[in-house]
Amino acid sequence: MNIDNMENIGQIDIEKLTYEEAFDMMKALVDQLENGQVNLEESLKLFEDGTRLYRHCNAILEKTEMKISKFNEYKEEVEVD
Repeated sequence: MNIDNMENIGQIDIEKLTYEEAFDMMKALVDQLENGQVNLEESLKLFEDGTRLYRHCNAILEKTEMKISKFNEYKEEVEVD
């Protein structure tokens, strides 16, 4: 995923991004916000896009945590038997 042109993030289907792609895009947005070279309107758009990316990353992490928990439960059941 090319993150060079962050202006078009609204056109990207965030749900198709891997965790790493979304996280890298989120870091790039934060860098843009922190450098102070964007106006208020652009800052708001970057914030909104960053929030969408954060939610996607968080959903991936929660699914992964659930899979690990289920695996650990299964592993404990197998060890007990």
